[in-house]
Amino acid sequence: MEKEIEQLPQFLINLLQQQYGEKLTEKIIDGYKAKRKVTFRVNTIKSNVEEIEKELKNNNIEFEKILFFNDAFIIKNAVEKDLQDLAIYKER
Repeated sequence: MEKEIEQLPQFLINLLQQQYGEKLTEKIIDGYKAKRKVTFRVNTIKSNVEEIEKELKNNNIEFEKILFFNDAFIIKNAVEKDLQDLAIYKER
């Protein structure tokens, strides 16, 4: 577990180990290290899905709509910071 100690502060690792034990702490740390998909939901008070889709396409950001939630997207080729840099994000 020495490698993971570099990823999280020692005090946090100690607290996790005290509360959850060694094996579960390792799983928790693995979760911190796992790459997560960038997702977001449209604030329909300030914008709409069509406007967001257009902005993403204009900025060559690939996305997938979440089928069970009309206002939500999964981003395929960008990180959260890329979305935060968009004018539509800053303006609304």
